[in-house]
Amino acid sequence: MIKGIPYLQLAVEHWSIALEFYRDLLGLPIEQVLESEQWVAFDLAGAKLVIYGGGIGSDRPKGWDRNAFIPNVECDEIEATVAELVRRGVPFVAPLAIRPDGYKVATCVDPEGNRIQLFEWTRTNE
Repeated sequence: MIKGIPYLQLAVEHWSIALEFYRDLLGLPIEQVLESEQWVAFDLAGAKLVIYGGGIGSDRPKGWDRNAFIPNVECDEIEATVAELVRRGVPFVAPLAIRPDGYKVATCVDPEGNRIQLFEWTRTNE
């Protein structure tokens, strides 16, 4: 029986650049890294994000047809988070927006065009 998702894996073409982006620009905490195997796991609440070599990059943001998945990363104080990431040079392809269905969202891309959606709930489920 399916239980949950402990890891999400993303294959990238330029592993060392992706490592710097996710570690240094996004500030994700590393759980484990195996440089000789081009593999790193970032320790996030809910599921771990694993980046490994062997993928195909793009010089443009990837659309639905080229993205295997779009991780949704929950934030506290999304306005401050987006401002800090912009200050660090993280490119955004969709600015911060308030959705009528109960959350705020902004979408950035990594150096290979993989989209990352940041969100924060604006209402609680009662």
